[in-house]
Amino acid sequence: MRLKHLTGSALVVVAACATTAAAAPSVVAQPAITGDVRYGETVKCSTGTWAGTPVSYTYEWIFNGSTRATGPTLRIADPYYRYGVPLSCRVTATDGTGAATAADSAGVTPQAGRSRVKIISVRTLTKGRIVIRGRILPQVAPPLVGLLGRTAGVTMVRKVGPNAITPLGDEVHPNAKGFFTVKGTDTAGAKRIRVHFNPENPQLWGSSDAVRRVVVTSGGRTGGGGGVVIG
Repeated sequence: MRLKHLTGSALVVVAACATTAAAAPSVVAQPAITGDVRYGETVKCSTGTWAGTPVSYTYEWIFNGSTRATGPTLRIADPYYRYGVPLSCRVTATDGTGAATAADSAGVTPQAGRSRVKIISVRTLTKGRIVIRGRILPQVAPPLVGLLGRTAGVTMVRKVGPNAITPLGDEVHPNAKGFFTVKGTDTAGAKRIRVHFNPENPQLWGSSDAVRRVVVTSGGRTGGGGGVVIG
């Protein structure tokens, strides 16, 4: 009888252990958003560090208080971007029993995207004339420059002081694929000419510049144009 009693007690203990639920996953280090947090770029949400035994993770991207996308990566573009509004990601860790716990990353505020001026060719003509052909990059959707780029401008300028430039020609508009040809005139000699891009929407894209050394022919401007204070 005693052996039977002990055997029964052992069975009760084994049964109790079998029915004890494992603790749900708990976060040790929060998830984090990594990458270049700018319009047009792709960022990644890390899983964070978890206690317990998670077997799977799901990801949500929280923008303006609502889930806007899922998955471990996100390309920052409409409708996941508004100037000055933070973005965060939420990771839900699930263990083998189905127990799940969610944790949010710190919020990050995306900045305007990086534009780039690519100079394709530079020509110097008689009487101090300069012709520069190029393209505004990247080519993305929605486009960096809209249809005919009517409010996006490209200018040719030269720095004439710590905080001043002189325009060398009229502003031009890149076409829908970002190509442009800007023309200007300067005084003779070796000059560092700057091509400046001013985007249509500075909240989406930042301005950019490209600089080239140009040997200007004689017979152009005598005064180099008027200075314009910048910055």
